[in-house]
Amino acid sequence: MKEAFCIAQVLFCSFAFGQSSFDSLFHKSDLEVYFKTDQFNLDDYAVAQLDSLLALRQQESLSYQIHAHTDAVGSDEYNIALSKDRANSIKSFLQQRGISEDLVTTDHFGESNPQSTNDSDSGRRLNRRATVKVFHKKTLQWLRGKVTDEDTGEGISALIKLHSKSFESKTTSDSTGFFKIAAPPNEVVGLDIRSTGFLLDTKMLKVNALMSNKPVELPMPKIAVGKYFRLDKLYFEGNKNILLDKSFEILEQLYLFMEENNEVCIEIGGHINLPFAAAVKKKSWNNRLSIARAKQIHDLLVAKSIDKDRIHFVGYGNSKMLFPKATEEYQMTKNRRVEIKIADCDIVKTLVDDSLLPTDDFSTGTRKLLNNKIN
Repeated sequence: MKEAFCIAQVLFCSFAFGQSSFDSLFHKSDLEVYFKTDQFNLDDYAVAQLDSLLALRQQESLSYQIHAHTDAVGSDEYNIALSKDRANSIKSFLQQRGISEDLVTTDHFGESNPQSTNDSDSGRRLNRRATVKVFHKKTLQWLRGKVTDEDTGEGISALIKLHSKSFESKTTSDSTGFFKIAAPPNEVVGLDIRSTGFLLDTKMLKVNALMSNKPVELPMPKIAVGKYFRLDKLYFEGNKNILLDKSFEILEQLYLFMEENNEVCIEIGGHINLPFAAAVKKKSWNNRLSIARAKQIHDLLVAKSIDKDRIHFVGYGNSKMLFPKATEEYQMTKNRRVEIKIADCDIVKTLVDDSLLPTDDFSTGTRKLLNNKIN
């Protein structure tokens, strides 16, 4: 599972200048364990909670931090000692389950950090707790690169997001185009790049040790009428115009592109998956589905205050599939997509967008499928 949250929660990073790799800790999960009044022993429920937490171990390198607390009943000195006993009780349990002492740290706060009021039984119960924080150690390396103008070779400032199956990080290149970003060694990563005056672009590469010292060059195409860029992570449910959840992040990038390049006009082209078939007719249900997908992006951009006169939407049916003979799901997913074309604003203002019959509802996908192929 991708750790999309990890870069914001780096707690530790140790490396020497020039090293090709380093270890970082990322916050993975929390568990709250509650105690009875004046007790530090673990009851059956707490044991079950901790056992469930330890099931996360699998093959990952995990470490644990324990922060223990009490309610406000009793003296400060007594509660400090009681919270220490609670932390040590959990630490001992982890050791009994095979967790090395070196992987567990403890801290105790007595009654000083309540999470609820101490004026009621329910509030005091919430304060008699220990929080077990789990951290994942991941080996990373620096990836160095330079973002350049494709035409001139000059460096440009850009926002860069790195993503792989298990990791994400972000950075910005400086005014000369150079950047340094944490990356997982020996993994294929994508670099989403955005810079004012240039098309949105994604570069794919495999990280290797040489990239720590030798920058990779990432040329960016300038905005120009007639140029296309594909939103590779903007996908729809089969047979519908409903965006998949993973698509909304790239939709935000398109919105920011339109905001930052506020004189640019675009054509939104919608596409469907219908392999091993002739191009569908313009008034067919299939073609109107491709229109509905383009219109969905149009409507979402307009809802975010992008001027509708800057956007033209059109459906291409299955006439421009990336995989005309798709048999694998990933091929079909890439066929049902949206592409962006930079358009002449004077022409866009005169164009009439593709229309849909008012009775069409492409959000339900209620239609007998042709040869069981999902569009």
